[in-house]
Amino acid sequence: MLRVRRTLSIAVIIMLVSAAFVCAVSGCSNSNKSQKLSELDEDMLIQLLADHNITIPANLETSVIRNAIVDLEVDPDTPAPAVNWTVFSDFYEQLRGFVKEYYSTAP
Repeated sequence: MLRVRRTLSIAVIIMLVSAAFVCAVSGCSNSNKSQKLSELDEDMLIQLLADHNITIPANLETSVIRNAIVDLEVDPDTPAPAVNWTVFSDFYEQLRGFVKEYYSTAP
């Protein structure tokens, strides 16, 4: 009985170690996938938008931009928020186009 328990314990340990190894190896293979826009650090996100000629409205906080990107990542056809600021509406539409383009070309 003791021998069976010991053998079973060793088998379980081997399976757990194997599963951990497989998870670690598969995690490394995903490193070539592009990072989500909403997960980029602030400087990289702002630079990426500038590189695509998207002008960020004055006094618009990065958190607002990131939240808009999160919404567009979930549903690229999410309507622009109803605000009484035409500049933001135009920016949101540019952002929508950029998000769609980014994910259509992502590996």
